[in-house]
Amino acid sequence: MILHDGDAEVTPENLKTLVDAAGVEVPGYWPGIFAKGVEGKIDDFICSVGGGGGGGGGGDAAAADAGAADAAPEKKEKPKEEEIDFSGGVNMFGG
Repeated sequence: MILHDGDAEVTPENLKTLVDAAGVEVPGYWPGIFAKGVEGKIDDFICSVGGGGGGGGGGDAAAADAGAADAAPEKKEKPKEEEIDFSGGVNMFGG
């Protein structure tokens, strides 16, 4: 996008120069792959907004929660455990 905004051609050489100027290290094949991927369609690449997938499928989880609440079994009370009083002056060191 920087090259396009500066009216420079998006070529592997220009991308390599830009990456080097930014102080970033990338494998040598990436500038060529990216330049080939946007070749002749950089305007479409930059100007296309949205269109992403995802976000769907969230409704099923809410429906499942509602169904689970209806089918939830009754909670059983736990029997109370006897509490032991350790304040009688006895500790693990015999004191």
